[in-house]
Amino acid sequence: MQIFIQTIDAATVVTINGELDGKTAPIIQAQLAQACAPGCQIALDMQHVNYLSSAGLRMLLMLNRQIAGLNGRIVMVGLSSDLIDTLAETGFLAYLQIEETLDLGLVALHKNFEAQDDYRNNSPRADRFAPDPQLRSV
Repeated sequence: MQIFIQTIDAATVVTINGELDGKTAPIIQAQLAQACAPGCQIALDMQHVNYLSSAGLRMLLMLNRQIAGLNGRIVMVGLSSDLIDTLAETGFLAYLQIEETLDLGLVALHKNFEAQDDYRNNSPRADRFAPDPQLRSV
């Protein structure tokens, strides 16, 4: 198993080659923990992952929850049809964002980041809902 980490367009791209199983999942999780920061954007390139065990599935779910808790985003890209079938059969597709290619994954991360930024800038602010000082309570 090999892991390559690089930065592209403000996103951390993690490329995994080999098997994602009970032996490799903790190693990958430890290395990805370094990339997890508030607002992080991670593209997990799994084009060269040829096996995904239950330990690998658990690691993906935990990583997804950890990143969501940091208001970050993660997208998985390049999955084989076998891996997609495994994720579908286990119900994990409902929790993970999947894109066909790295380019599409980076676009999805960028759009999600812009949407979050728009919400922060345009959300109702508490001071808009402050009581009118000219109104008196009875």
